[in-house]
Formats: sequence, C-alpha cells, structure tokens
Amino acid sequence: MFQLLAVSFESAVILDEVTFDMTSLTDYDPSYVKRLFEPFTGRLNEEVTKTCLEVNISPIEIVYILCTLVWHVEGKRVNPETLAIAEAYRDRISDDLHNYYTLTMKTPNYAGRLIRIMSIVHCIENIHYERSKVMELARIFDVFKVEVSEKGMFDC
Repeated sequence: MFQLLAVSFESAVILDEVTFDMTSLTDYDPSYVKRLFEPFTGRLNEEVTKTCLEVNISPIEIVYILCTLVWHVEGKRVNPETLAIAEAYRDRISDDLHNYYTLTMKTPNYAGRLIRIMSIVHCIENIHYERSKVMELARIFDVFKVEVSEKGMFDC
C-alpha cells in the first residue's frame, strides 16, 4: 500500500515515489539523508495530519495553531520587548478563538476541542525539537554542503 499526500483539491502525490536531486546539497547518498528525516515526515503525517482530520479542524483553528507556533518564544533568546509583543499577540489570538467558538460556532463549552488543538501544537513542537537535534548532528558531521550566510537560518 502507498501513502498519498493531497497537495490541492485536484492533486495528490504518492510519497514513496517523490524524489529530490540533492547533489547540490550533500555528498551523502540521498537514501541516507531521506532516512535521517523520514521519521519526522511520518510523525507529521501520522500524529498531526490524522488528528487534524479526526477533529475536522477549521481554517480558523489552523491559523490559531500556526500563530501559536510562530509566537511561542519563551526560552528563546529574544529581547523583552519581543517577548511582551508575543504574549500580547497570543492573548489576542486566544480571545479571537474564544469569540469564534462562542459567537460564530455557538459552542460555549469547547474545552475538549481546545485540548485537542493544543495537543496538535505540542506534537508539532516535539517533532520540531527532535528534528533540530538531527539537524545539529548533520551540521557537526557536515552532511550538508550548503554555506549559510545567516547563522540560524536553517535551524529547525
């Protein structure tokens, strides 16, 4: 059996048949590089995508998840002003999501759904953290031959 990934309403990709020309990025065998990152792709498909489909996630909730991921800066080296802006923005999007549930969807008791939404956020953050450790090892062992002008540009 093969896995399909929908890329639009009219198109899908058979994941096992997707190939990339990686000769300009690495001297390593492409199958080796693929094996490095395959667990993360699988986890994104299995844990994140399936959960999104199970809860029938709305576009508003997707925006909330993405904004939460972007503005989660605690523990990162950012200046206090950025931290304050991030917190204010997260408060605002939380209020917007509350209004969406209570006013638009007429669902005053949405705690269970919000727990599922936050579990998606947490899962994405865990996958991101684990992938960053693999990227760190790839940098140490010069897996990629790309020179980056901006330090941290490809930190995962």
